[in-house]
Amino acid sequence: MTKDNSYTACQLPILSYDLVDYIRDELEHSDDEGELNLLNAWKILSENDLTIPEELRCRHFWNPFGDLTNYVRMGQYPPPELLIAITEAFQAYMNSSGELTLEEVFFGPQKKRIGNFSQRTKKKSNLSKACTLLRYKLTQDENFDRSQIDVAEEVIKQEKLNIEPESLIRALRRSMPQKISEFVALCHEINNP
Repeated sequence: MTKDNSYTACQLPILSYDLVDYIRDELEHSDDEGELNLLNAWKILSENDLTIPEELRCRHFWNPFGDLTNYVRMGQYPPPELLIAITEAFQAYMNSSGELTLEEVFFGPQKKRIGNFSQRTKKKSNLSKACTLLRYKLTQDENFDRSQIDVAEEVIKQEKLNIEPESLIRALRRSMPQKISEFVALCHEINNP
């Protein structure tokens, strides 16, 4: 943050784990009544097992906004530093007078040819699911004599993906510790002793 409480583009996304960690470190020394009330509420709730265990408090699972969603879905009170960080990020958005978007503040700038955070996350999720399905299908006996390209095309059609078969196979290769052909041969040996 600059002296006039504005953020520069290099500080995007404003809502980051760095901000959450900084707030956590400074919270015990805060003189802000609202922040201290949140901290005291957290302590009372944690005594009654309504929060995550203290040892998990500093773990980051996805991104700050996604973590908030997860806490709410689990019926857990979010750590005060997370609530404060989200509030500060939203305030930065409001103070920007339209120069920043909520997307930039919460998830960073849009990436050309890749899209916004939601698009990138959905694409990554779809690709991961397709890789898992491709790996499974390649290990099935009925697909043993088929080419990887043919099986990948089938997965792409089934999952309605907009990707080339070669790209799906490359993604699968990157996700596996061994060569696909070695993996498929091993599975075939196990299935046909």
